Amino acid sequence: MDGYLYDGPMDDDVNKRLLLGFDAKNNLLEIMYNIINENCINVFHAMKARRTFLTLLNQNQ
Repeated sequence: MDGYLYDGPMDDDVNKRLLLGFDAKNNLLEIMYNIINENCINVFHAMKARRTFLTLLNQNQ
């Protein structure tokens, strides 16, 4: 996802990251992943973004 709006660590686990961004149909998605190494990530969660995470979008402005 090239045009993401937020990418940062989750509060409860520094190895768990959250990415917020739009898909090709302009649906706002939340994607959670771990960084395995510089060439590999493990995506373990992806769904329509929940309101809980929308406040994070204001932190990048």
